[in-house]
Amino acid sequence: MKEFVSVGEAVDLIRKNALRISGTESLPLANAAGRVLAADARADSDLPPFDRSTVDGWAVADAGLKAWRAAAPVRAGDPAPPPLARDECASVMTGARVPPNAVRVIMSEDVEVSAGAVSLVGGSGNANIARRGEDLGKGDIVVPGGTILSPWAVGSLVASGSDRAEVARRIRIAYAVTGDELVPEGTPQGPAEVSGSTGSGGRIRDVNSSALAALISPVPLLEGRRLGIVPDTPEAVRGLLREFEESSGDILIVSGGAGRGERDFVLSSLEALGFGIVFYRVRVQPGKPCIFARKGAKLVFGLPGNPVATVHCFGLFVMEAVYALLGLERETVLLSCLMERDWERNDPDREAYIPVRLRNAGIETLCDPVRYNGSGHISAYVPTVFAAIVPEGTRRLARGDRVAVRQLWRAP
Repeated sequence: MKEFVSVGEAVDLIRKNALRISGTESLPLANAAGRVLAADARADSDLPPFDRSTVDGWAVADAGLKAWRAAAPVRAGDPAPPPLARDECASVMTGARVPPNAVRVIMSEDVEVSAGAVSLVGGSGNANIARRGEDLGKGDIVVPGGTILSPWAVGSLVASGSDRAEVARRIRIAYAVTGDELVPEGTPQGPAEVSGSTGSGGRIRDVNSSALAALISPVPLLEGRRLGIVPDTPEAVRGLLREFEESSGDILIVSGGAGRGERDFVLSSLEALGFGIVFYRVRVQPGKPCIFARKGAKLVFGLPGNPVATVHCFGLFVMEAVYALLGLERETVLLSCLMERDWERNDPDREAYIPVRLRNAGIETLCDPVRYNGSGHISAYVPTVFAAIVPEGTRRLARGDRVAVRQLWRAP
């Protein structure tokens, strides 16, 4: 077991220990966006399948002339038109086949038409013809296996002759929260000191179950299973782990109980049931008491109980495991921003993530830290989905300092 690892070390260990899954399913292309294509898809014909016009205009066989006789027009969807005579031109629509000897399509606004004669009055000289097979030839790879299907990839598959896609199955994530202090969402909140209160007393609402559901449910790669609140007892935690072992799940997230306190049983339960602890504790703020364990192909993440830390660790670590299980390498795009005001912390021994608002200032993007009281302050992120990354060892950021900013969530 490695303890108190850096974020980079944690990511490397997750990638090395997440074994690629097998199993695929066939989906209609309309339902395949966001899924991982299982194997290379090849074109069943040349793309484009014929020489076609890229503009509305006039196809000509001799671009050296300044005037032509108008021949029969060609509309999109028409069969192949006949060749043009040297002094002829044909009106063509965008996407229509061009005559076989056409060398250029002159845009409609660059000609004058009068009594069947077409005269050139301007233009850029562009050919405006997409030639057969210039995008892809028959048998070429249209979308490589291992691609997460975007709208562009789905459209390319349709253009190449497919109506379905064989995709990797979804990653199955079960998630539970621990804590005798937790009550279900919607429970009235009441002060502990009020005798006979109908509220929750000294207990608090389970925020993390719904926060994890909000992270998992919009992601096409994932299939979530909510397991609810687990009591703070060794028996209950071990029962949860045994249930996961016997299930078809790939990843179990346990939020809470990841420390070494009197009522924290996740680490000891994992060890008791033979899970290998890959790492325990990460030099990250929030999210230090984070556990990653493995038994065979089963992965368990023990995440901190504070809501902001849970959400952060899901993005930083759980999604790395998801990508690795699918045979993908995750690349996170960071924004380069300038601090809009000074910021300082007391303890610089961990990589910190602080919520910031962004705004544009010319070609630069400025980031302004929002009021943040720590990893229990989940409402600090209501006005933003961005966090500035403060490196280990950095105590202070000054106005104008350049920082990397990570987007923590994206609306589907």
